Amino acid sequence: MRKSVWAARLAGVKDLRSSWSKILRPPTLPTEVVNSAPGSLRERLFSEMGNCPIISAMADKPRDYFQEGIDLFNAGHFFECHEAWEHVWNRTDGDEKLAIQGLIQAAVAILHLERGNYQGAESLYAKARAKLDPLPDNYRQVAIDELRQSLGEFFRSARAEKTGSLGARPRIRRI
Repeated sequence: MRKSVWAARLAGVKDLRSSWSKILRPPTLPTEVVNSAPGSLRERLFSEMGNCPIISAMADKPRDYFQEGIDLFNAGHFFECHEAWEHVWNRTDGDEKLAIQGLIQAAVAILHLERGNYQGAESLYAKARAKLDPLPDNYRQVAIDELRQSLGEFFRSARAEKTGSLGARPRIRRI
C-alpha cells in the first residue's frame, strides 16, 4: 500500500511538472518582431528609440552632474541640484570636495529659506561661505565671485524682509 501512495504522488509530480512547464514557457514572439528585415516592427522600434533625444544623449556621453547641478540651481530646483552635485562630491576629494560641498550647502541654505527655516538657512549659509570664500573668482569655469556676491545680497535681503517673500534667487554663471 505504501508503494502505491508514493508511486501516485510521484506520478502526480511528473504531471505537475509537465503542466507547469506549459504555463511557464515564454510565449513565442511574432515573426515580425524577430525578423529584422527592413520595415519590420523591431527595426521601427529601435530606430524610434534611437531618435529619442534622451536615449541619444545618454548613449553619446556620460552625464555631467556638475552642469546638471548648475542648470537645476539656475532653474530654482535647489533640492534636485543638491542631489546632482552629490554625485560629483562623492567622487572627489581634497579642496574640490570642499568646493562642491560649499555649492551644495548654498543650495540647501536657499531651500531652507524658501521653507521658512531661517535658522537652518543662516547656519548652512555660514558653512557654505566658509567653503566658497577661499575659492578663486573663477573656479571650474564658474564665476564664483559673482555667486558669493549674489548669495550675500540674497541673504541680506531675506534677513531684512522676514515676511516670507524672498527676492530673486542667486544664479550661477559659467565662464
